[in-house]
Amino acid sequence: MTLRTGNKNIVLLLLLVTMLLSCKKNEPSTFQKDNYQKFFGGVYENSAVDMFLLDNNIFLTGNYIKDDKETTGILLIKTDNYGNRIWERRIEKKNNLQVYDIVPLTNNNGLALIGTYETDDSLYYTDFYMAVLNTDGTILFDKTYNYTQNETGKCIGQYSDGTFVLVGEHSEPEATEVYKFAISVSASGDIIKASRLKDGRSPQEVHSIIYDEQNDFFIVTGKFPGFIGTTSTAGIFAVNRFANFTNHFTYNISGTITDITFSDNNTYVCGERVISGTSNKARFIASVNPYFDEVFWYTESNTAFSKNASCISILNDSEIAVVGSNETELGSYDISVTKCSISGNIISEQSYGADNSEYGTAGVCDNGKIVILGTSNRDENSLLTLFKPSN
Repeated sequence: MTLRTGNKNIVLLLLLVTMLLSCKKNEPSTFQKDNYQKFFGGVYENSAVDMFLLDNNIFLTGNYIKDDKETTGILLIKTDNYGNRIWERRIEKKNNLQVYDIVPLTNNNGLALIGTYETDDSLYYTDFYMAVLNTDGTILFDKTYNYTQNETGKCIGQYSDGTFVLVGEHSEPEATEVYKFAISVSASGDIIKASRLKDGRSPQEVHSIIYDEQNDFFIVTGKFPGFIGTTSTAGIFAVNRFANFTNHFTYNISGTITDITFSDNNTYVCGERVISGTSNKARFIASVNPYFDEVFWYTESNTAFSKNASCISILNDSEIAVVGSNETELGSYDISVTKCSISGNIISEQSYGADNSEYGTAGVCDNGKIVILGTSNRDENSLLTLFKPSN
């Protein structure tokens, strides 16, 4: 039997439709699922800050130099689970605006970020800056908060009822002291209470935050003065929903805790300390008691070159991963991933770099593998880099 031309075209069309329907749309290759690297940012300097994984999407943030080549803005990007950009948003103000932390909302319908905004044109005073967005990148509201002159917003958390806790640092003009500062705000951004802990001793650093469900408060890490003496050491403190400071502990670790995570009633931290007699930093990982000044185990990675620690994540039931940076013999930096057992034994340490410096700033666990956010320096600019290494 011979088909007429019209019938041939119909048969070919049906075959083509069948083939298209049998293909999985937008399905990445097996290689891309296990290994990818993406770059984001503008034409000038861009620096990575933080990220989180939500509903098979990655939300990441950083700071960038605006077109005036002088002031900074905030860069927000949403990708799919393989690093493919879904949307990108830039937040700009008249003066310098920077982000330090980003978290998902407790209802998983959006995200909140905290940073610092330079609110005065001539005196360069800074305030807390907070923004809440939906998952499509639309700003629901943004606000600034201040105590006196200089406030730097470092980390943010949210209770299930919508109350936010904003924590950072405060300093007086021309003063050397830096104090802890916290603000409790409603789900719509209205101030409930603000508190400053001024103890008149050595400077303090605020780095990261995590919610303690058992005690219904947030634990904040950093470097703080102990109750005895004036030397600042690695420590933690708690902040409740009314911005009250409680449970202040410092550990016998001469450094700063940069991040914290929980797993099976255990608390793990990572951080840095300056090696005595040098300006180099050593990276440490430790298991601590978050309610008392007790260190269960401590392990350290140090060489003749600096090793930084930015983020700690639980990989699986037996492994922890710390993302950071390693200094090279040439003075540049590579992104690093240190894997450690939950008992404190370092399993591996891997560096990832190119000709110029690359810095690891954040990491999340995706099905037992680490996804890394970092800053990749180029000859005349820098970009955000998001990648999942093959090992």
